[in-house]
Amino acid sequence: MVYEMVSGQPAPEFSADNPYARIPPEVDREEHVLRQAAALFERVAAQAVHPVEGGTISTQIGTYREGNELRFVFDVGHTQRERVTVELQGPELRVSLEKGQQPQSVLLPARVESNAVTAELKDGVLTVRVRMPIIDDVIVHKIEIR
Repeated sequence: MVYEMVSGQPAPEFSADNPYARIPPEVDREEHVLRQAAALFERVAAQAVHPVEGGTISTQIGTYREGNELRFVFDVGHTQRERVTVELQGPELRVSLEKGQQPQSVLLPARVESNAVTAELKDGVLTVRVRMPIIDDVIVHKIEIR
């Protein structure tokens, strides 16, 4: 699903005849991953803007994390506020400019309540803020072994 969200293409099928691309052992893993990510970002940027009657919506132009808040930023051009829709369905956040249009989707790392999501449109930029639940991973619980 993440592959489809990022690339807009269905994920390739893997089989014994068509194995996934392994990192060559002679290549530095970190450098290889950075090169692959850069190539992916270039492909996404080239496909980012889709015309919509009365405006455009692009794939998110930024994702930021600050504490327990995630921020998703979309370029919606000179679209009127009334034409922008932000919906939360389970762990999926959807942004669209017109009902019936294909929305841009973002998969959140966890489900959140609707009151944890706010959206602001200013100067053609839609900023959606999501307060993520705080997961207390500092507390250690000893588990009895039976």
